[in-house]
Amino acid sequence: MTAVRWLAWGLLVAGVVLGGLAWWTRPEQVTVRPVRSAAEDEGRGVGPGGFAEMFVRAYLSGAGAEELSGYFPGAGDSGSGPSASAASRRQQGAEATAATRVRRAADGYWQVTVAARMPSSPATDEHDGGDSGGDAPVMRYFRVPVRDAGGPGGPVAVSWPAEVAAPRTSGQAPQPAYGSTQEAVGSHPLVRTLQDVVGAYLVSGSLERYLAPGASLAPVRPAPYTRATVRRVAEIGTDSPLAEPASAPREGAKRRLLVDVEARTAPARTSGAASSRPLTYAVVLTARDGRWEVSSLASAPALADSAAAKEK
Repeated sequence: MTAVRWLAWGLLVAGVVLGGLAWWTRPEQVTVRPVRSAAEDEGRGVGPGGFAEMFVRAYLSGAGAEELSGYFPGAGDSGSGPSASAASRRQQGAEATAATRVRRAADGYWQVTVAARMPSSPATDEHDGGDSGGDAPVMRYFRVPVRDAGGPGGPVAVSWPAEVAAPRTSGQAPQPAYGSTQEAVGSHPLVRTLQDVVGAYLVSGSLERYLAPGASLAPVRPAPYTRATVRRVAEIGTDSPLAEPASAPREGAKRRLLVDVEARTAPARTSGAASSRPLTYAVVLTARDGRWEVSSLASAPALADSAAAKEK
């Protein structure tokens, strides 16, 4: 009986010792925080860009301190607001604004450059030497510091906009990767295929029979045009996109085309006159069973130094 009692006490003591040892040697607790990728951070720049556009538009249009303080909390500070009357500033308001650059200065902090198309003014004409074209609108640029205020309030401006010089450009227009443009010949098989595709896409009809397996392309609906006509075609890697082929296309071969389309609208209700406008599509075709099918409408035409041009 004594031996049993000593065994019980020994097990109890051993349990306490082992429990303390386990607590003392427990692994360190690590808090895992999500890491925002560069792509996610760049995506957030869309918000600051739109916010800065709205701020600059209100700033130039004659908005009062109460409205402007919704963008820039310091707008109501004594002596800090625009000094011109609301009526005179409204006359100089921007006809259009667009964020041309969003640069991340720090986490949750951006410098946004906004282009504003504004009517010409006597002061502008004087600075331009009288060559601004009279009443022709001019482009002016404003830089806005925007920070993420957090919470439901969204971004806020840190200060008033700063007017800056126009961004520098290289002076060289981007060079498309496509060869010479050829006038579309309606009887050419490729032109007929493209004509059917743009007709189904912009006017009416079914696209499914023109699509390569796995391709997904939804037509524009409601149809904005009554007619769409292929006018010109260019292709990466050749100056003769409409040359007659020597044989049937190799299975899986691709063609990257730039297609100019003339789209005609329905007659306007007021004037009764129809109008037409030029449209351009970058079309990727893939050969299957001896015919060309649409793989995609590329998001943008390929440039001469782009990877899409080198794949040809």
